[in-house]
Amino acid sequence: MLLQRFLVRLLTMLITLFGVAVVVFVVIRVAPGDPIAMM
Repeated sequence: MLLQRFLVRLLTMLITLFGVAVVVFVVIRVAPGDPIAMM
């Protein structure tokens, strides 16, 4: 019971982290200009 809840929470966290990484990557690639120059 507790292990199952932990695994569901872990899987949800990993999916969320992957989604955020993809969104950030796409935003950086689509944004005009050089990301290094922006910094």
